[in-house]
Amino acid sequence: LRTHGTSSELKYKWCLIDFNSNISGGAKYGDDIIHLQAQSIYLPHSDDGSKTSLLIIDSYPARHSQTKPVIAFTCGGTIPAEAMAIAYATWGHKSKPTILIAPSMSNSCWVTGHPGLPTDTKFHGGLWWENLVGDGDEFAIDINQYHVVSFTPLGSPFGSTSPLTTNPDTRQMYGSKFPVITPRDQAKFIRMGLDALGLGIDEKLYAVIGGSMGGLQALEYAAQYVDTYERLIAIASTGWTSPSTVALRSIQRKIVRLDPQYDPTSGSALKASEMSSILQGLLITRMIGTICYRSRTEFDDRFDWNLKHYNDGDRFEVENYLEYQGNKFAGYYDANCYLTLSYNMDRMNLGFGYDSYADGVNRIPVDKEIMLLAYDTDYLIPATEMQHLSAILGSRPNSKVYYETMHSKYGHDTFLIPNEMKQLDYRIRPFLESGVTEVERVVQQELH
Repeated sequence: LRTHGTSSELKYKWCLIDFNSNISGGAKYGDDIIHLQAQSIYLPHSDDGSKTSLLIIDSYPARHSQTKPVIAFTCGGTIPAEAMAIAYATWGHKSKPTILIAPSMSNSCWVTGHPGLPTDTKFHGGLWWENLVGDGDEFAIDINQYHVVSFTPLGSPFGSTSPLTTNPDTRQMYGSKFPVITPRDQAKFIRMGLDALGLGIDEKLYAVIGGSMGGLQALEYAAQYVDTYERLIAIASTGWTSPSTVALRSIQRKIVRLDPQYDPTSGSALKASEMSSILQGLLITRMIGTICYRSRTEFDDRFDWNLKHYNDGDRFEVENYLEYQGNKFAGYYDANCYLTLSYNMDRMNLGFGYDSYADGVNRIPVDKEIMLLAYDTDYLIPATEMQHLSAILGSRPNSKVYYETMHSKYGHDTFLIPNEMKQLDYRIRPFLESGVTEVERVVQQELH
């Protein structure tokens, strides 16, 4: 297997088990035809023959061309097609209805797991929906009933093309020179991977699902590839990033760049002599983010005001929690990937290039079953943004749109918290089974 970037070169080496097949295909990305080849590794997870597979896709340009093909991004940047790598995982039989699940910024393609996964998978962005996706009817997304596929996003440090990728022209990591990307580019990246697998072509994807940045990808995919899917679910997301959210993220990015250890020319974003240390700017940025990902209600209920004694002195309990979250994130996440994806999310706008936001939103066909879910304590992406999106989609005659502002004290990250999965289960399960009408009935029954 070949991936791009030192941090991911050996990430999947343990998966060299039962090497089975090669897959090849073609994908049209802009005006370029890209030949894709994938080596597939299967990891059996049950006795019935169903399998979990992890594939790393390397793409190669058409050899008849005298000009090296490049992948062009929305904001004008390009990278050579040969630098494209897509890491993803699938669960269940390909003969079953396919559900695409798009990860958020902090997560990898390992939506859920199986016994063969490394013990540090959860720590490094994996197993984030293991309480919702799994083997058996106790899971809302049962891999015996559905074929699930997830791609590590473009720009992420978990194996796909990103600032950690080696530029084949310079033989150096892209680092801060990685092109500016948007969720629109991430959706095209997903489509490349699906084309390589032959998914969503002859038979539509049954559903496209995502939360937070995953929701941005899902919405962009839904607007661009209208003939390739049937259902759409976006959670804690938005069709147009608000200036207030941009303001927050802009400060976070500035903190990273002002860190004296941050080296924009380095793929690792740390000076070589200081590789063993934590980038404090990234740590502080994550501490700020954690405050915005959760809620005041949770913090006030969860943490004691009284000072507690720790090994390095006395401090508030919530200080210790934020320090822990910052250290954990800065210990495994690449700073240039963070900067890339942070700005990527700020560039979300379904109306970009159209006469109005509504015109861009209405690219999503009226015949699609759509479920939009928000949280009442979400500070990062307030529920009003999903309400606005829902109002546009639902104003069309014969539309099938379910919108709900769900209650939770956990804020934006609620969709990732294990003890909040029951709330999502009650909505995702009936929506996948029978669409908007059934989820409305089930939720009304739950409320009464």
